[in-house]
Formats: sequence, structure tokens, C-alpha cells
Amino acid sequence: MVQWGGMWKKILRWLVPCLLTAGLLYGFLHDTPLAEIGRAFGRITWSAVGLYIALSLTGVWLRALRFHVLLSRRLRFVDLFLITLVYNFSVDLLPARSAALAFYDYFTKKRGVPLEKGTSSFLVAMVYDALALALLLGAAAAMMGERLPSRSILLGLLAITLASAAFIFGMRPALRLLRRWLHGWLERRPRLGAGLDSVEDYLHEHEGMSERLVLLTLSLGIRASKYVALYVLFVGVTGGAPTLSSFALVSFGVAATELSSFIPIQGLGGIGTWEAAFAFIFSQLGLALENPFLTGLVIHVVTQFWEYAIGLISFLYLALQKKGPAAA
Repeated sequence: MVQWGGMWKKILRWLVPCLLTAGLLYGFLHDTPLAEIGRAFGRITWSAVGLYIALSLTGVWLRALRFHVLLSRRLRFVDLFLITLVYNFSVDLLPARSAALAFYDYFTKKRGVPLEKGTSSFLVAMVYDALALALLLGAAAAMMGERLPSRSILLGLLAITLASAAFIFGMRPALRLLRRWLHGWLERRPRLGAGLDSVEDYLHEHEGMSERLVLLTLSLGIRASKYVALYVLFVGVTGGAPTLSSFALVSFGVAATELSSFIPIQGLGGIGTWEAAFAFIFSQLGLALENPFLTGLVIHVVTQFWEYAIGLISFLYLALQKKGPAAA
């Protein structure tokens, strides 16, 4: 009985996303002629795809360099580059980037990095991502002219900026205070206490101002390369003329669409749920897209095909490699 229950959970884990993807694709595209879908994919030129790939690899290089700094150069850069490619394709596999964290922790631990340091570097990187996102969207808001976002959105960006800065500068003092409050409780749980010690030691190693500036600069570069790459595909699908104001608007739309990764139930690999969020957000932004779901689908399929192809190749290479010592 237990075995059947476990098997059904595994089946449902794959069946529900597949059904959700199929349902959303049918619901949004059942009245769309196949010829129109073909034309939408055909508008993406090889030059646009090539530029997207170049910008995507630039972002991977910058992200790997940031992990290199966060891990105190304990791993070879080439290994971190490959691990980052796996990270990129696994982001949409499970909600809230949990699959990306699992793969990242597994491969860094396999190469001699303690789990606490691997997890800490991942979470710190996410905070810098949030800070960079808020700063870039704040700059984008200044380019949008009459389409300036609502006050609530601007206040939200300010809140993200302040919360991220509070984490970067105040996490270690807050952790020490928490340890004092829970001293007796942690004494009865030595493994948890040791884990918190490791996290605090990690934060102490990475609290230099110069390193923080390097991490913020790299994070801004990561975000910028990502949104420029997606904008290249957007312009390719829609055929519009690239402008700073439309780039700013599309960046806001993509950033909002990315929140769909936190939905507890997603389509297979995010297909369907991402496009539905894209269609809703871009309709709210007032962009005159003939078929926003199809536009999102083309962009998503191109990005997913590239990231899954290069990510799975990297995954197989890393998985088949023998465990080796960490290298600077």
C-alpha cells in the first residue's frame, strides 16, 4: 500500500504539470491557426538567436564569476561555469527555484564545498539578484515617460532595495542575536547549532565592502544581460523598432512574469503557466500585441530549448566526472 501511494505521488508529480501545460496551450491557442503559429516562430532570425545566445552566455559567465567570489575561489571556474548552466535550466523545474538550489548544492558538495557554504552562497546570490533587479527596474522606470509605473510598484521596488540591503549588511548581527535568544534550545540540537555557526562564519568571510561592490556590479551585469537578451527575442517576434522606452516596459513585463515561478503548481518546465502570466502582464501594460500568449510562447520555447540543451549537456558531463579536489 505504501509503495502504491509513493508511486501515485510520483505519477501525479509529472501528470499534473503535463495536464496543466496541455490545458493552457489548448485554452489559449485552440482558435489560432497553425500557419499563424508557424509564422510567429519563423519571425525569429538566426542572427537574433545568435545574439540571444551570446548575451545568455555572457550572463552565465558573470553568474559563475559571482559564485566564484562567493565560494572564495574554492572551485575551478570552469566547473562553476558548468554548474551555472545546470542552475539556469533547472530554475523552472520546481517552484521557487528549489530544483536549482538542489542541483547547485549537489554539484558544489560533490567537489568538496560544505553544504552550508554552498547553500549560503546560493541564498546570498539570490539577495543580490533581488537588489540588482530593483535597481535596474528603478532605472527602467525613469525611461518609461508617460507610462511610469504606479506608486505601489515603485514603493515595492524601494521595499525590495531596503530589504536586500538590510540582509546584506545586517544578516550576521541578526544571526548572532538569534543565537543568543535560542542559546538553550540550540544546545540541545548541536547539529543545527553547528550549521548556524558555519553560516555565520561564511557571512563573516564575505562582509568586506570591496567584495560587496564587486558582487553588486556582477549582479547588475547578470540582470542587464538577461533582459537585453530577452528583449532581442521580443523585438524579433513582434517586429517592432527597438527603443529605450519599450525596452524598459518589456523589462518590467518580464520581471513580473518571472514571479510565476513561485506558483506552487506549474506547467511542465514552466510551459503554459509562464506564457499565461506573460499574456496577462503584457495586456495590463497596454502593449498592442496581437497574440500575447503566442508571443510569450515563442520567446519561452527558444530560451528553454537553448538552456535545456546546454544545461543537460553540462549536467551529464558533471555527473559523469569523478569527484575531485576543490581548486582555486
